[in-house]
Amino acid sequence: MNQGPKPRGQALTEPLYEAVVQALEQPDLDRAGLLVSNLHPADAADLLERLAPAQRQTVYGLFPVEQRGEVIANLHAEVQEALLSQMAPEQVAEVIAEL
Repeated sequence: MNQGPKPRGQALTEPLYEAVVQALEQPDLDRAGLLVSNLHPADAADLLERLAPAQRQTVYGLFPVEQRGEVIANLHAEVQEALLSQMAPEQVAEVIAEL
């Protein structure tokens, strides 16, 4: 029985956002990584945009490598530029390769 296409990822809810922020403040990066690992790329981008600029790079590094390009592509231009400017050139190249 065909149940349709598999969902691409979890949606960002307010409780999930709050749990990620709490994990970052503790800091419990393992927990934060588990919380964000299944987010849909658009919701992952929304999460990054809601976070404090100092937390964005940390959380971005928690996303699965194969998802990072899509996350960057879904960010607003100013957040995208800020995040990319903090990366080493080889990291930027990896992101572009994933697009």
